[in-house]
Amino acid sequence: IALSAAAVNDVAAWILLALAVALSGDGNSPLTSLWVFLAGCGFVLFCIFVVQPGIKLIAKRCPEGEPVNELYVCCTLGIVLAASFVTDLIGIHALFGAFVIGVIFPKEGNFANALVEKVEDLVSGLFLPLYFVSSGLKTDVATIQGAQSWGLLVLVIFNACFGKIVGTVLVSLYCKVP
Repeated sequence: IALSAAAVNDVAAWILLALAVALSGDGNSPLTSLWVFLAGCGFVLFCIFVVQPGIKLIAKRCPEGEPVNELYVCCTLGIVLAASFVTDLIGIHALFGAFVIGVIFPKEGNFANALVEKVEDLVSGLFLPLYFVSSGLKTDVATIQGAQSWGLLVLVIFNACFGKIVGTVLVSLYCKVP
């Protein structure tokens, strides 16, 4: 249940991050921020009303006990890549597109289990470590100089941890989980 509460917290965090990116803009024009916000909302609505029924149709074509057609797995991975590409074009991080597809994807059934089985090792063994390496290489700790910069870093880390913990606790209390 804590995992479910954390998942709701992650959904809220990704939505807030996408909203913050949309509203921060690049300093050129306020219309850019409006474009990112509206296009991001349109993308989410498109995924809910167009992509999700298509994915559910694929999932229904995969009865229990039968092997899943490789074409369905490839189509699903293509949808994830396309969603990442679209959100990157919009101006939101590419991970948000893949995240939205993951949220609308059916969690139960033969198709979901087969997809997890086929992709889990690749994602957790290759892509996840590469993401953290990439993120770590982009971090320049040498630029953190002075008490103000270190204080800001500690404040950001504290707020991130506090928000994660409080968000998870609030969702679990709302769901009446002890």
